[in-house]
Amino acid sequence: MRGCSLRLWKVGQNLTEIDWRPKVSVIIPARGSESTIERACRSVLDQDFKDIELIVIVNGETDRTPEIVLSLGDDRIRLAESDAGIVPALNRGLKLASGERIARQDADDIWLPGKLSSQISAFDAGQGDVIGTQMRIVQDGNPDSVTEYPLTHEGILEWFGRVKNPIGHPSVAYRRSAIDKVGGYWDFFPFAEDFDLWMRMMPYVRFSNIDTVGVQYNFTPNPRYSHDVPKFLIRHYAALYIVTGK
Repeated sequence: MRGCSLRLWKVGQNLTEIDWRPKVSVIIPARGSESTIERACRSVLDQDFKDIELIVIVNGETDRTPEIVLSLGDDRIRLAESDAGIVPALNRGLKLASGERIARQDADDIWLPGKLSSQISAFDAGQGDVIGTQMRIVQDGNPDSVTEYPLTHEGILEWFGRVKNPIGHPSVAYRRSAIDKVGGYWDFFPFAEDFDLWMRMMPYVRFSNIDTVGVQYNFTPNPRYSHDVPKFLIRHYAALYIVTGK
């Protein structure tokens, strides 16, 4: 699977035949993920909240990932390809998603039981438009720490002001309407795309986090990542919000 041409499957069914619209679309960008993708997908498919579609976007590298995903044999799975890079993969997933809520998952992370249903309950209770969970950080296969993200919208805004990311991107679920208002992810951010997204969403949404751990997050250092990037984004968009109120 190379280049930017699109191939999309639903196991056992042609996409043009689909008239079912799930409540939640889960998007997993996958690049060279054959050793972890089955476990990641199963952790989503085995959630007690079943009204989902799972969209796996293979981007920029060919391995056995597509074969492994299709071998799971679940008719909620869609498989597609995109240009290389996580942002093009996320935007491709958004374009294909049909759910009224979008959830993110990484190809090497694991959703814990009840993760998605707790977020759906929070949506239904009016607790926010962008809702994350706490995450268990795993390094080199060993549990390292548990996040302590703020729970309320006001607490999350305070973290932004302290130049800290208050929402774990691998844990997040958001209303489709929230990301449509800001036009998706911006392609010119190859990393820190979550900081940019939260900042652009800020005038339109309420944020919250659930106090329970929903994700086992496998931390892999990114040599391209610079802490100057999120600091710049936060300061820029926070200043814009203060000045314009939008």
